[in-house]
Amino acid sequence: MENKFYFIIVLLIIFGCTKNNDWQTFFPNIHCWWRENYEMIPKEMILHIKTNMYNRSINALDTEEMIELSYDELKVFGNNQINITNVVDLIISNSLYIAEEKKQLALNPFFKRLSNDFINESHAYYNIACNTKLHRNKLKPYLVRAIKKGKGNFNVFIKNRELYILHTSLGSESFGIIKQPIIVFLEDKPEKLFLDVSTVK
Repeated sequence: MENKFYFIIVLLIIFGCTKNNDWQTFFPNIHCWWRENYEMIPKEMILHIKTNMYNRSINALDTEEMIELSYDELKVFGNNQINITNVVDLIISNSLYIAEEKKQLALNPFFKRLSNDFINESHAYYNIACNTKLHRNKLKPYLVRAIKKGKGNFNVFIKNRELYILHTSLGSESFGIIKQPIIVFLEDKPEKLFLDVSTVK
């Protein structure tokens, strides 16, 4: 009888973890992935959904990892006042500003040891500005699965039509992983989606 009781408890724990984390896909061979070129999605192209649209977005993503939204649907799930032209202009100006800032840091003798890192970061932000300007008329909003653990930020990366969404946060490991759909502007629908969380104490 006692063994049966423990078996039921184990099943409940497994079921609970699966139910809460069934969107979590982790990431295969992440070190190899980072060695190759990837593109960082600017923060301005990542939108939170409205609080009152949470359940509806969860249901919409029940069987699909991501859904392309019309601009009318974007206003329903996200920001009523969203203007893609303004978003693109903001991304370009912010990226160019950060790129120049990184370039100046690379030239500073005080940061000589980090010079190459700053140069690479500067080139990355220049690429973001150029790519955004080049593809500004091709960006489309997608409602996408995401997960989070506690309060933090979403970091979104794409490479070879693979989308990686990592939620990073500070604090205790005691926070459970929950589903948190977001809206991401992309040129094309990715073929694969990877989700994970990272907590720094």
